[in-house]
Amino acid sequence: MRKKHGFTLVELLVVMAIISILAAIAIPNVQQWIRKGRAVRAQAEISNIDLAITKLLSDAGRSSLKDIVNQSEVENIVGDTMDNWTPAMFDNAVTVYTEAIYAILRKGRAVLDPDGDGVNDPRYNAEVVRNLGTSYMSELSRDPWGNLYQIYPGPWRASDGPIPFRTYLPPDAGDLLPGDTLDSAAEDVLSLGENDAGDINIAGLVDPETNEPLVLIGAPALREQNVFIWSNGENLISGQAKFNSAGYLYADGVNNYEGGQEPELMGGGDDINNWDRDQTYMRFYN
Repeated sequence: MRKKHGFTLVELLVVMAIISILAAIAIPNVQQWIRKGRAVRAQAEISNIDLAITKLLSDAGRSSLKDIVNQSEVENIVGDTMDNWTPAMFDNAVTVYTEAIYAILRKGRAVLDPDGDGVNDPRYNAEVVRNLGTSYMSELSRDPWGNLYQIYPGPWRASDGPIPFRTYLPPDAGDLLPGDTLDSAAEDVLSLGENDAGDINIAGLVDPETNEPLVLIGAPALREQNVFIWSNGENLISGQAKFNSAGYLYADGVNNYEGGQEPELMGGGDDINNWDRDQTYMRFYN
């Protein structure tokens, strides 16, 4: 009768080593695919929101969401006029617009009298909203990281001050790779520029809109857009600058940006949005 043999210790160790190697290769790739999948989903959903808002504005016969959501009511909720907004006030205004537009995309003209008691919601211009349909995006939900997509109306007027919505500079214009430093970064299609020694050099470069020194803030979004839509991305912190009509403001000691924002992500970074035509934010999910 033939004897049955089990695996030897050496064979088990070899198998375990192979499994460990495969896991070490596969797990980072799976995490990368998950990150990129979330970014692609956010990108598609932002595009759908943009299309829905375009349809909404067409039905309303208006070119700006400010004709639908009352600017005066936004300022009343925020607590001051736009000229005097602090960074926190600007964030509060974004929240007011975001919640109001979410509601109107889901319910259409029904947002005027959500309780059916004949009392209109003061956030909306009743004369305009009555002309809308019943729904534009009933399935609108949160972004892949569990937050509301951020929505702010355009177009952005010159009198509103420097535009806070930024993007990494498009390929051939440039920015730094995440983790690189100003004096040691390798050549990259998104580098801010080089000196004669081949080092990154931002000295002398200025913001194309404000003519102020360029400090990792990227390029301004187009003022002509009828809406600005973005997700704060993986780190859940907005990379957008804050402002009032006098210029850019400071927050928590970080020039122009939300406290806690990583310097290499300022100016858009991993914020997925509808104004970065080159989609440079996707580099942070590859």
